Amino acid sequence: MKRVIFLFALLLCNILPENINANNDTEPPIGSISGTVVDQALNQPVAYAAIVVKSEDGTETITGGITTEEGTFEIKKLPEGNFILEVQFIGYKTVTLSNVLVTAGKEVFLDIKLEESVEALKEVVITADDDK
Repeated sequence: MKRVIFLFALLLCNILPENINANNDTEPPIGSISGTVVDQALNQPVAYAAIVVKSEDGTETITGGITTEEGTFEIKKLPEGNFILEVQFIGYKTVTLSNVLVTAGKEVFLDIKLEESVEALKEVVITADDDK
């Protein structure tokens, strides 16, 4: 009887680890996007620019982040697939990158250059009346 219990326990120990590993394989594969954002004219880092990752059709925001003081960013734990990446900062034109392909275990690196957005404002005239 002891021999049967021992063989059953040995068989159970060999089966359980395979089942545990099989359950871990169901997690979706993940990748990441990182890069730098610089001013196109000055080639200087753009600190605190907004990074937005959207679904391939642009209808859903997946995640986002901001650049560091050095103009770098990293968006981790993205599922595999194609995404739209938007980079925005006040005083610059928004950069939209389509078809950014993320694959499992890989890091997509992007160098992004922002162009200044110059907008001429209309003249402001201030008048005052001296009513005493």
